[in-house]
Amino acid sequence: MGVNFRTGIPVWVYYTDVDTGINLHIPTLLKGMLGDKYSVDQLAIPRYKFFKATGPLTGTFDDHQKVVHLYYRKQNWHKIKDVTLYLKTSEPTTLFDQVDGMPIDLKVPAGLYLRAFQLIETTDHVLWYQVNADRWVKGDDSITILSTAPYKNQSATARVNLENDFTYLKLNRAKALVDFIPDGKVNVYDQAYGNVIGQVNDKQPLVLIGKIVDDNGVTWYEAEDHGFINGAYVQLMNEEN
Repeated sequence: MGVNFRTGIPVWVYYTDVDTGINLHIPTLLKGMLGDKYSVDQLAIPRYKFFKATGPLTGTFDDHQKVVHLYYRKQNWHKIKDVTLYLKTSEPTTLFDQVDGMPIDLKVPAGLYLRAFQLIETTDHVLWYQVNADRWVKGDDSITILSTAPYKNQSATARVNLENDFTYLKLNRAKALVDFIPDGKVNVYDQAYGNVIGQVNDKQPLVLIGKIVDDNGVTWYEAEDHGFINGAYVQLMNEEN
């Protein structure tokens, strides 16, 4: 029997922040001869702890493409939860670029309503509310959590026209992609800060017909045949990766 000198298809390995989708390490390409064994090891990444893996961590090189994702979570994140919470600022409030991160220069004014879609409790029991992809509010005396949505008692007509309070720009069927974590799904709403009406998959093509920017700088896109999606999870096709 002759020796097989064919190379197998390489295996790609990604090391990713499970909550942000950011690559934490340069993707690794494993190579080997057809039939050789491979094994993917966890990397020790400073300030992160291993969360989960998808894809075959061990196997043999063959003629099939394999992709392995190793997901990590920040070490000081004790609990994480997707939420739908409304916050009200009682005084000018600092926004941060991330949990325990750097403050954003421009504070949001007192009396502003914010919608939080993720809640983080750190290991020192401080609560952080995510109000956009790179905007966080720290839970302190300047923040009040509302028991009901601020617009709940308004008429249906007023809710439908809520975007009139924002800057609205019509788009000429701009092409875009959903930009989230691999295999993840993003909620779609009937309007900015409205009700969830469905979900779209990561990398799903979108046709954008409108754009909203609220007073807090949060961007929403209106996608044809889908609804409104937070701009943090939209990649315009003419944007560079």
